[in-house]
Amino acid sequence: MSHRPSEAYNAGPEGGAAYFATMEGYAGSRLKTMKRPTGVTLIAIATFSGAAILALGSFAFFFVAVMALSGGDGGDPVSAAIAGMGVAGGLSLLVLAGVAGCLALGVLQLCEWARILAISCIAIGIACTVVSILTFAGYPVVPLAPMILGHILVIGAAGWSIAYLARPEVKQAFSGGLTFHRSN
Repeated sequence: MSHRPSEAYNAGPEGGAAYFATMEGYAGSRLKTMKRPTGVTLIAIATFSGAAILALGSFAFFFVAVMALSGGDGGDPVSAAIAGMGVAGGLSLLVLAGVAGCLALGVLQLCEWARILAISCIAIGIACTVVSILTFAGYPVVPLAPMILGHILVIGAAGWSIAYLARPEVKQAFSGGLTFHRSN
């Protein structure tokens, strides 16, 4: 049996197993195995937490919809409208929770598409946070100092996440230079 992948593949019916064994040895000797960067794990945990919050918000919307329909004035057009908005909002948040969960899994598995999508989503989140500051700054119900402090903390964490995901060593971890051995 040859140690070159192309010769092992062309070795006939028994060559398939030899090909995969040769490729496994070939890949193992060529690629470095290293641990997942800690910052990537922190970003994935934060994304999973966001997905859980979105899912809880979804269930709250569904609860409001059920309460609007099951109340004493359930046949009222306003109750039906509230129920419709609750179902639509609940479904929207549930879809966003699913997307966030899939993104967190992709980040944990070091998929390149997940890194790019995470950077894009974080940048959109920073833009929405800035718009939120400008929108809620004039409301007397929302205290200005805690609101600005909270938004600055969110923008700081998001900026750190983007800067971390753009580092060369983190890019390399996502680009396939890092392999994990799965036991099936």
